[in-house]
Amino acid sequence: MFPNMQPAQTGSYVVTAVGPNGCSLTAGTTLTVYPNPTPSMTITPKLCLGGTATLTSEGGYLYDWYGPNGFVSHQQNAVFTVNSLSYTGTYTLGVIDQKGCQGYATGNLSVSPLPTASISANVNNKCAPYCANYSLITPSNLQTVYWNMNNTGTSIGNNFDFCFGTDGSKVLRVTYVDINGCMNVASYTANVYPSPKADFHFGPGDPVENDLIQFTDGSLGPNISKW
Repeated sequence: MFPNMQPAQTGSYVVTAVGPNGCSLTAGTTLTVYPNPTPSMTITPKLCLGGTATLTSEGGYLYDWYGPNGFVSHQQNAVFTVNSLSYTGTYTLGVIDQKGCQGYATGNLSVSPLPTASISANVNNKCAPYCANYSLITPSNLQTVYWNMNNTGTSIGNNFDFCFGTDGSKVLRVTYVDINGCMNVASYTANVYPSPKADFHFGPGDPVENDLIQFTDGSLGPNISKW
């Protein structure tokens, strides 16, 4: 038995058998030792949660991928969505060539969580016109913050000022990217109410002394609160 044979041991092998009477017999054969395949592989090294992982390989006839979170693929190239941080870890590629020889390679993939943030406002639900200051509250280490208010006002930074001149609901969106290059979006609805307009009517139109005068609210907006 010759354990752990190497390609350098390829060649002719001869065995001679000698009997107790001194008679001998010789036999020979040629042995070929094939090298194991050396597969090559590429893996997207860093991804954000929800990103697409791409695993490519060469150097085999049959391919098997194994990785964290129960990942298994029998394709030469594999593409999948990393919808869990559990996909972080070491991926093993096993190949078999056309001679039945096996080879292996490994690579690492890191999955980063998405940053989280919320929007805080100093005022909301006010009558137009009014101005508000918005702040991004986050435990994440952010690299870029981009604000957009109904496509009419934009800003970069952790704070955003905006003045409302008309009523209606306005949607504020902030896109933020952390130091890992992972992006997320937060939104906030600003409610702007129309400003009331005070007005009234009275009759009769030309009152004289001792006439009963009737006053009628003609205001626009909320109901009259005080005469």
